[in-house]
Amino acid sequence: MLANHVDLVAYGGEQQPPGFGDMPRAVRWKAQSAWPSDARDAQFDAAIYHVGNNHVHHEWIVDGITEVPSVVVLHDLSLLDFWYGLGSGGKGDSQFISRFEYSYGRTKAADITEVGLGEHLRYDWLRDANRLQWPMVRPIVDRADVVVVHSNWARSMIERTRPGTVYWIDFDLKTAAGAAAGTDPSLRSSDPSQKWQVTPCPEPKSVG
Repeated sequence: MLANHVDLVAYGGEQQPPGFGDMPRAVRWKAQSAWPSDARDAQFDAAIYHVGNNHVHHEWIVDGITEVPSVVVLHDLSLLDFWYGLGSGGKGDSQFISRFEYSYGRTKAADITEVGLGEHLRYDWLRDANRLQWPMVRPIVDRADVVVVHSNWARSMIERTRPGTVYWIDFDLKTAAGAAAGTDPSLRSSDPSQKWQVTPCPEPKSVG
């Protein structure tokens, strides 16, 4: 555990996650729903950003990556819905389209807009899009010093443009779920055969 080697300050929601009280004393919890101003201070040697595909919980974390690049842990294989959700709060389609263009180029971005309406997303495309074909992780990983992922597929995808800066840490979802729930000892097994089986992912057209 990282807390056995360094002092940690964990920023998160109003409620601490299950099991947090069992953490070493070196871990402190700070309730946060916006990028904390004290996180810019020199008291921190590094930041570890945990990013998932939920704009409600992770928008402020992405703000931090922009201000203080460091280590990014990607918990989802695709951030397409994160970027769309971020723009749905009144910021419009233009931000989503610009991030898509940053990831895949102007020609591909033109394919997802309404004919003659360059600022409007084709919602039939959004509805049917293969999230793993268009993961849209580049706006995040390009700002990171180091990227940590939980699958070899994600590592291979990102390493195409960032060789040597992507690390794969296997994530046992079944064990994590059991530990968080604290109710089913069978879910906490360390036996590799207990790991969930994952359907092979399609080949992405390009890193996104």
